[in-house]
Amino acid sequence: MKIEAHHLLPLLFAGHAFSSVTLILLNKNIALVFPYAFTTVFLQNFGTLFGAAFLHIIRVHPLRFPPKRFLLRLLINAVWLVGVLWASIVALQKVSVPLYVLARNTVPFQTALLDWAILGSELNARTLWGLALTFIGTTIYTTADMEVDSTGISYAMLNTVLVASICVYESATMKMVKAELSPIQMNFSRVLFTTPFLVLPLYFEWFRGEEGATTLPFDEIIRILRNEPVVTFQIAVSAILAFSIGNFLLSLQARVSATTIQLANMGYKFATTLLSRFTHPSEVKLVGWLGYAICTAGLVQYAVRPSSKKTSSGGATPSKKGTGTAEFTTTGGGRESHTTTSSSERKTRNRSSSSPDKSKARNGTRRTSPRERVVRRERSRKRSRQKE
Repeated sequence: MKIEAHHLLPLLFAGHAFSSVTLILLNKNIALVFPYAFTTVFLQNFGTLFGAAFLHIIRVHPLRFPPKRFLLRLLINAVWLVGVLWASIVALQKVSVPLYVLARNTVPFQTALLDWAILGSELNARTLWGLALTFIGTTIYTTADMEVDSTGISYAMLNTVLVASICVYESATMKMVKAELSPIQMNFSRVLFTTPFLVLPLYFEWFRGEEGATTLPFDEIIRILRNEPVVTFQIAVSAILAFSIGNFLLSLQARVSATTIQLANMGYKFATTLLSRFTHPSEVKLVGWLGYAICTAGLVQYAVRPSSKKTSSGGATPSKKGTGTAEFTTTGGGRESHTTTSSSERKTRNRSSSSPDKSKARNGTRRTSPRERVVRRERSRKRSRQKE
């Protein structure tokens, strides 16, 4: 059964939300009892490779090697991805989930800044004001978090920079390759290319233990995986989620902008914070939750725009200036969809939509519909047969 496009997008966002929230909480559990970040990344990547290969074997979704002209971009993506995953797990080892979430809440603004710097999108006062509120709220919460760790904050902020930049990079890459590679094929390729870049980090993590240690870290890793079934199960589930979240993310990147995805992450992270109060409770002063509210207010005022004017056809008119952020537009059928358009794209669209009217005015003729053209062709054929 084929799913229509306007039904597929909400399903992709729902799948991405579930995978994102569950994977953060699982990675927090894993990081506390299994302090081997590169090994965790390797095992989760193996889950992605296994999932894609399984779909290929049962002929649900065939795999294909990417064209040569995309190899360099995928290799750069692979190095970037290793850094993102490693920094995320190390940060979760050292900071609470709410603090990790607040750090990640700065990602939409960093993405908007990158959109402005790279794609030429415009930054307005609303974006800058939201950015200021977010950083103020994050700072207040950080000072009130009793589990704060300066090293953990550094890793968390490093992760946000890497996530924001890779999201813009992957969004541009996915739009280039989507005609030749599906999201599953793209996800398989980028994860496969991370393997060579994990060899050296894994060697140091497995065979270079602390001075004076009687056993190698590799032996300890094997012991945990054999004797701690709960940890092994959590790693296995996280590997499945790593496969799903990568495919959901790349599918969204082929359809919506990078900033739209990060704005959706705002809702994911709020749900993660609520659930973490039950799964990983942390001691936070009351003023810390005030900081959390300020940070969230900054994101909300950035994301929620004033209502736009209505056109005669009942659709919402887009704002005149592109800011690189998500907008909600209403299509003819009354369905909401996430769209992002730059000012240059809108100018091109307006020129193309107005050109038929101008040509009609110049020629003084009415454009014929496809049905009318078919009827005319049939009439001409009948006339030619009658003449014969």
